[in-house]
Amino acid sequence: MIKSGITYSKKFSGMMGSLTAFICGALIFTRSSTFDLNLLLHGLGIIIPAALIVGYLGFQIGKIFDLPKMKKSLNSVLKK
Repeated sequence: MIKSGITYSKKFSGMMGSLTAFICGALIFTRSSTFDLNLLLHGLGIIIPAALIVGYLGFQIGKIFDLPKMKKSLNSVLKK
């Protein structure tokens, strides 16, 4: 895992979560002709869980990229 700086898991999580919130919000709020409290509560009820779920998936994808590549040396293969 990377010792310094922001890891891939945090980068992917933030990027995917915020992109999902933006796209869902844009779709919900542009399809409505009025902007009122009911639309806001309905939109947030969809946007927040979607952003959390996709952000968690981005975190898991980033953890895959954070793992160091394990290379098998010839000695370890020959010892088995």
